[in-house]
Amino acid sequence: MLYWTLLHDQVVNWNADDPLNSVVEETEELEHDDGFRAPDGDPEAPYVTWDAEGLASDNQNIHFLHGALHLFDYGAELQKRCWERAGGIALIDQIREALGEGKFPLFVSEGNSAGKLERIRHSGYLQRSLKSFAAVCRPKGATLFIFGHSLAANDAHVIRKIERGRLSQLYVSFHGDPTSDSNLAIFKRVQAIADSRDAQNPIDVSFYRAEEVKVWG
Repeated sequence: MLYWTLLHDQVVNWNADDPLNSVVEETEELEHDDGFRAPDGDPEAPYVTWDAEGLASDNQNIHFLHGALHLFDYGAELQKRCWERAGGIALIDQIREALGEGKFPLFVSEGNSAGKLERIRHSGYLQRSLKSFAAVCRPKGATLFIFGHSLAANDAHVIRKIERGRLSQLYVSFHGDPTSDSNLAIFKRVQAIADSRDAQNPIDVSFYRAEEVKVWG
C-alpha cells in the first residue's frame, strides 16, 4: 500500500499498445526517497538497488519496516522490482516470476515479536529501518500518526520504540465500532503506551476514525 501511495503523485495516461510510451503527469510534489538507485554499472537494469553506503541512504525517509513483496535479497544487494523499469510488467507478475525461480522477497512474516526482531537483525536494510523509526520517536515534542495498525503484541518490538521515545503527541486510528473487541484492544494498548511514560516525558494520545480521513482520496 505504501508503494502504491507513492506512485500516486503521478497520473499515467496509459498506452496499452506501447506501455513505455505512456505519458506521465506530475500531480503533486511529494518529498520522498526510499534509498533505492540504479545499480552501479547497469543504469538500464529492470530494477533498482538499495544504496546502503551512498548518499541515498542519508536522504532516505521511506522505510518498509517489515520488508515488502517487491524487495528481493540477492546476497550482496537488495533489489526493488519496478513497474516502469521492467517495461510495464505488473509487480504481481514480476513477483510470481521470481517465486517461480526460487527467489523470495525480503518480507518479515514470523508469528511473534521475538521472531520478527530476529529476522530484522539479520538484514542490514530492516535493521536500518527500525533504527530510523526509533530516531523518529526520539525527539521531545514530536508527533506520530498511526494509520491502519492494530498495535498487536507481535509488533511489540516496534511499539517499544514509541514507549522509550519522547514523542509528545500520538494520533491512532481505529475503524468501525469503537466498542468492538479489536478496537478495545487498540485503546488498551495505547493506554499502556501512555502509562509507560514517566512524568518528565508524558505523551498525549488522540484517536480518530480511519474511515473519515480520506487518506486514499
